[in-house]
Amino acid sequence: MISSMLEAYRRLTFMQKLLLVLLVAAMLRFLFVAPLYLLNDEAYYWVWSQTLALSYFDHPPMVAWLIYISTAVFGDHPAAIRLPAAISVLVMSIVGLLLTQKIFKDNSTSFHYVLISLGSVLFIGTASGMTPDAPMAMFTALTLWYFYKAVIENSRPAWYGVGLFFGLALLSKYIAIVWGLTLLVFLLVIPEARKHLKRPGPWLAVIISIAVFSPVLIWNYQHDWASFAFQLNHGLPGNKESAVLNYFGGQAGLITPAIFIILLSIWIKHGKQWSDLELPVKYLVATSLIPFSFFIYAATKAPVSANWPAFAYFTGFILVAHWFSLVRKKWQTNVVYFSYGYLFLFAILIIAHTHFNILNLGRADRTKSYYGWPEIIQQAKLAAAAYPDAILVGNNYQFHSQLVYGLGIYTVPALNIGGRANHYTLQDNRGLIGRDLIIIDKAYDLNKFKPYFDSVEYIATLTGKRNGKVVKTYRAVLAKNYQPGDSQ
Repeated sequence: MISSMLEAYRRLTFMQKLLLVLLVAAMLRFLFVAPLYLLNDEAYYWVWSQTLALSYFDHPPMVAWLIYISTAVFGDHPAAIRLPAAISVLVMSIVGLLLTQKIFKDNSTSFHYVLISLGSVLFIGTASGMTPDAPMAMFTALTLWYFYKAVIENSRPAWYGVGLFFGLALLSKYIAIVWGLTLLVFLLVIPEARKHLKRPGPWLAVIISIAVFSPVLIWNYQHDWASFAFQLNHGLPGNKESAVLNYFGGQAGLITPAIFIILLSIWIKHGKQWSDLELPVKYLVATSLIPFSFFIYAATKAPVSANWPAFAYFTGFILVAHWFSLVRKKWQTNVVYFSYGYLFLFAILIIAHTHFNILNLGRADRTKSYYGWPEIIQQAKLAAAAYPDAILVGNNYQFHSQLVYGLGIYTVPALNIGGRANHYTLQDNRGLIGRDLIIIDKAYDLNKFKPYFDSVEYIATLTGKRNGKVVKTYRAVLAKNYQPGDSQ
């Protein structure tokens, strides 16, 4: 059997072998995260999936819709909730490989693209949790693919694909609008592409994308544009002096300093040679540099999360892969070796630490988020059992979602005292008025609860552990006679 499999592998073309590598890598990434408990945001989006809607307060609905489909087939296990993320990253990787081969028609460049994607923390991280980033990555990649076919290859039917997949990207995460603006700038600025604006294709794509995005528009209209208002205020809250430096540091950490510096040098070099570049290369530069630059501007207004511009590297990695394929000098070869060594060592360390806690990262350790929740949920149930007339609720929206998932009862009410607005803000809690509540919260200070209750007191401390060490602490608070007032 093994010999026949090897023979079948030898018969594959080079591109088929690369596609097989991407498929195997996707399966390994999925097996790596499948047994891990839900992250806070995953639990939050799972709660959304229990009550399907046209959209939600924090994000568009795609993440909830995909979780609903996956869990309807495979159950509510964390692996089923994360499966759409694994599929999304696989599709993105395949589209990236096909685009690489289409532009450069070079097996060496395609090979390097696959190696970069295999070791990229960006790809591994996106597949490690079901968040809006995963479907947005997939649909943005497909948008860029069809836009290339429409503009570079003059395929008029491809505009239908542009409209469909850009609409689906917007249904995944609002920030996808940046890539829509990027493509518009490309059409406006590049003379060879500008001719398409005189044709019906781009405008038909806009109409299709708006139609696909219409559930979000309808939901926001029904809810006084609450989601749009939240995202605008959430994204640009005020000026932060160090945000630009943090932005560059975060991006270097995301794709490794070596690859980040190489990509910056490629952008600078191609900028100097812009008029001599072929149109496909201009496309790669524009679709990576414009989003990256946009978020530099955004960072002058407020801190920018490292993942926001992450998919500028979808085409940026293709440029780096081509640079790797052209190296001839010894120092360049050493840079390539160092880049891959750093890339894969970092990826292996992150994977190993996620499962075996081998690094001492302190508060910066985000992998601990996978651990401790079942113990805390059980302790919360025990604390509530001592007060059978009180109603168990979560205050922090993330913990509340973990509580709901752990109990398996998505109708558990939520409070939001002292926290930012979220989807639970829209929940009708009038049934809690006058009731005693067991509130699970960080609750370092009870003063935030006192205006809404006759009395509040700690009744239990809840701890979650990882390898015997406490990694998260919550508190159970008995709060009597809930009176929300005008602010709740």
